[in-house]
Order: sequence, then C-alpha cells, then structure tokens
Amino acid sequence: NLPASKNPKKYILAGVTEKGSLYSLGGEFKGGELKAKLSAFPYAISLYYDSLAPKIFYFTIKKSNGNFQFFIKTADDFSGIDEYSILLNDEWIPAYYDAKKDLIYGEIRENLNTGKHSLSIIVVDKKKNIKKLSKNFIVE
Repeated sequence: NLPASKNPKKYILAGVTEKGSLYSLGGEFKGGELKAKLSAFPYAISLYYDSLAPKIFYFTIKKSNGNFQFFIKTADDFSGIDEYSILLNDEWIPAYYDAKKDLIYGEIRENLNTGKHSLSIIVVDKKKNIKKLSKNFIVE
C-alpha cells in the first residue's frame, strides 16, 4: 500500500539497471493501481515518488535582427517535461521545445514599447510538478 500522506498521482515506475541507476518507465495511477506499458523488462523495477519540479538552468534573452529571441535550458530529473508556457507581460506567446536538447526557444515578433518588460516561463513535468521563473528586460 502507498503512504496515505502522499499524492498517489506523483508515483512513477522506475527501472533499475544492474549498477543501481534509476530511469523512468512512466506510469499512471488509476483506480488504485499504478499502471505502465513496458516495451522491455528492466533488471529490476522500483516505485519512485516524483515531487521535484523541473529545473531551469539558464534563461537568455537577446536582440537579433530587430527582434528579441529567448532560449531556456530546462530539464526534468525523472518523469519528463509535459507542458510549458511562455508569457510576455502576462500574455501567452508561441515557443518551441527541442526535447533532445532540453531547450525551449522562440522569438518575440511584436513591436515592444520602450521600457521594462517581463518574460515568464512555466514548466510542468508529467507528474504535475511546476517550475516558474520570470526575467525582466528593457527595450530602449
């Protein structure tokens, strides 16, 4: 049985290598059971509680060809990135995610008024742990 004090939706099945390293096998908690589809059977299986939010390693904004570009290096230690949002002055703007490079990137194409602006990122992993970060920049 799972501890009653913990959210069951944050549990995930973990594969264990012969050297003891853990890796995600996925899994979803439904009807009192944690279920996952395995493509291959690992050396061992463990139950892992994913309560850690994704990490944001750097957040860069630069001006290029008259537009502002942003690059955000992010990753999740276990369950993986599920969704992300970029907000410019609290308004959603499009962005792209390169999972192989753990990079969220995009370009601000609208004309920005001179002054202070805010660019925010919200990253959510597959177990709904959330990381938020904002960065201010000035348009002269």
